[in-house]
Amino acid sequence: MNLNNNLYLLLSSLKMAVKHKNGSIRVTQNILNKNLLIALKRKGFVSHFMVSNDRNYLRVYLKNDYPGNVFNGLRFVSVPSRRVYLTYEKLISSYRPQDFFIVFTSKGVLISDEVFLNKVGGELICDNLSYK
Repeated sequence: MNLNNNLYLLLSSLKMAVKHKNGSIRVTQNILNKNLLIALKRKGFVSHFMVSNDRNYLRVYLKNDYPGNVFNGLRFVSVPSRRVYLTYEKLISSYRPQDFFIVFTSKGVLISDEVFLNKVGGELICDNLSYK
């Protein structure tokens, strides 16, 4: 399975967990999932995560208050059949720093404000323009 597909599975699992008010989910352990979870933890969307007993999976614990329900309005922009790549200039013309979006860049998986700080473009994975 393509590593980017694992990102879609992780984000879909987070979206469903928030919708059904589950406190934790289990996802495949790989470097992209770890990088995204670290970024989400820095932003305060994920409480913490750890390697589960069989070491092939990560157990992700969500925050109880689900800040702003960022995962509810999540829209996948780039899908396996249609990849969307944007330069930094195109990103800053399409999005503001307070918008929520996730980009897969040469520096790893970055969330919106990190994209503006690092001034990089890449594959736009998803966005949530209703999140403030």
